Amino acid sequence: MLRSFVNSLPYPIKQGAKYIYGIIPPRFRYGKAFWDTYNFLQESQWWSKERLEEYQMQQLKKLLNHVYNNVPYYKKVFDERGLKPKDIQDFDDLKKLPYLTKEIIQNNLEDLVARNYTHSKLQYCTTGGSTGIPMGFYVEKDVTSAKEWAFMITQWNRVGFRIGNGCVVLRGDVVQSVNKGKFW
Repeated sequence: MLRSFVNSLPYPIKQGAKYIYGIIPPRFRYGKAFWDTYNFLQESQWWSKERLEEYQMQQLKKLLNHVYNNVPYYKKVFDERGLKPKDIQDFDDLKKLPYLTKEIIQNNLEDLVARNYTHSKLQYCTTGGSTGIPMGFYVEKDVTSAKEWAFMITQWNRVGFRIGNGCVVLRGDVVQSVNKGKFW
C-alpha cells in the first residue's frame, strides 16, 4: 500500500507526503483489496445465519482444495490421513485435521507457502514474541493490510465512525521530531 511507502520516507519528506496522502480521495487511497472487502462486509453483515454458514462452507471448501493442490504441508497432512478435500463436508469434519501450532509453523514455514504464489507477492512478518521467540510467517503484500483495514473501518462504522472522519490513535508508537524536543 501507499502507506508503507510513505512511512519509509525521511521525516521532513514524510510529513509532506502524509499531507498529500491525506487529500487523496478514499476511493483511490485505499485500493481495490480494501474496497472489495469493505463492500463485501457492508453487504454480508445483514445476511441470515443460514446464508453466513453457507458462505463459510463454500469458502472453506475452496480453501481446502487450494491448500491440497498448492501447499506442500497440507498435501502431506491430507495424504498421511488418507483424506481428500471432499472428505470435509461440514465444520465438524475439520477435527480430522491437526491444529496448526506455532511449532508446526516454525518447523514447516516454507512448506506452508502456496506454490502458486511467488515470494515477491509475500511479506515476511513476525509476532511480538511475548511468549519467548517471535514466530515468523508470510502474508500477502498490501492485500492483507488492506483487508485488515476494511475490517477495522467496518467495526468503527458500528459506533458512528465514517471514512474521512478524523481520529486520534493512542498506542506505543514513538512520535518523531525534527528538533530533539517534544513534537507537541
